[in-house]
Amino acid sequence: MAKYIDAESLIAELKSAGAICDFGAFLIERQPTADVQEVKHGRWIKEKPSALVHWHCSVCGDCYYLDEPNAEYCPRCGAKMDGKDGESDG
Repeated sequence: MAKYIDAESLIAELKSAGAICDFGAFLIERQPTADVQEVKHGRWIKEKPSALVHWHCSVCGDCYYLDEPNAEYCPRCGAKMDGKDGESDG
C-alpha cells in the first residue's frame, strides 16, 4: 500500500538536519502527486428524542432513523465509522 507524505515538510526537515541538498529537494518535488483525502473517523451516536430511536454521525451530525446502524461509512460525509472518534473528526 502506498504511503502519502507532505513533501514540503519532508524537504524542510531534511534541510534543517543537513541531510539533503538542493538537488535532492528538486528530485522530491518533481515526483508525481496523488489525489488523496484524509480519512475522517467517527462513530454512530444513539439518541432517543421520542418514540423513534435515531443515530447520528459524530463527525457531521447527520441523523438516521434505524434500529441499529449498519453502515461502515457515513453516507453524508464519508467518515469511517470505526469508533476512533478523537483521531480526525471534522
